[in-house]
Amino acid sequence: MDNNKGLFSKNIDNVDIDHSVPKIIALAVLGVAFSFGFSYFIDSFIADQNLQTLAISLGSLSGFLVIFLFQSLFIKSIWHTNLIIFLESAGVLAGFYERISSPLVASVAGLLFLILLWANYSGWRELQNMLKMKFWRISKVVLPKAIGGIALFSSIILVFPSVISNPIEGNYQLPFSQSLIEKIIVPASDIVKNFIPGFDLSLPVKELAVNVAEQQIKNAPEAQILPKSAQQQLINKAAQDFETKIAEMIGGQIKPNSKISDIVYESLSDKFSQLPESTKNLVLAGVVFLIFLIIEGFAIPLRWIVSVLAFVIYEILLMSGFATVMLEGKSREIIILK
Repeated sequence: MDNNKGLFSKNIDNVDIDHSVPKIIALAVLGVAFSFGFSYFIDSFIADQNLQTLAISLGSLSGFLVIFLFQSLFIKSIWHTNLIIFLESAGVLAGFYERISSPLVASVAGLLFLILLWANYSGWRELQNMLKMKFWRISKVVLPKAIGGIALFSSIILVFPSVISNPIEGNYQLPFSQSLIEKIIVPASDIVKNFIPGFDLSLPVKELAVNVAEQQIKNAPEAQILPKSAQQQLINKAAQDFETKIAEMIGGQIKPNSKISDIVYESLSDKFSQLPESTKNLVLAGVVFLIFLIIEGFAIPLRWIVSVLAFVIYEILLMSGFATVMLEGKSREIIILK
């Protein structure tokens, strides 16, 4: 800030000072709490693949983004802001308290801290260049960067849970769990049932094969005239053929008592473990990039939802006297031709 004094020097000094420390502390506490809630429930989601846990994490993220935007609007001191963002980044790190010693988690949290600093500084600089307060303009500058930082953080953390837990080279695992595959595959069987009666992917392979074979026999009129023993032979043969096709598709032996989700996971895990370390890193990096693009695909609707929510709360705060909009007088140097 220019130190030159003018007619409005008193106004300039007042507007550049944080007058209400308790309110700043309240914003800081909420920001840290929401950032911790986001990472804590993301960590829980990695462990249990529970969609309800993911929803709670997204709710915490929305709350954090609202508070982060308010920090850009309400807090004047850059040092206060930097300290709060540092604490919020520490809150994100603390959400992974069981893995806090991992260099990967610490590095990603540090990267998030720098991105959030950049987002806040962009909003602060935009405010300095405004003659009139424009909430949506600040939101448009701050939130995309903050969401981008969160998206990058989430992508890395979601893909590298095995590296976080076991950061020893050569101990990489698939960046998704067996339960996640089951939650994707099993609902898909409801659609396939419309075309293949008896096709239930929640069953072990042996039972699934028998169910499909029995339905095929029932739907074949020529098979109905055969004796029961002959029908059973056809069912056994069809079930065996079904198991053989599954084995050929995965390129290995299968356990008849295993579910399709188990077989898919084991097959992918075996193939992934056989890759060279450099290739594993490329695969994981590619998955990180893919997840980042998917999350960023939801960034625009998320930004609008958070912006609308923040604007409503912002107007309530102004009406309740939590904050107020004032005119600031400035004197500045200009260059003119003589």
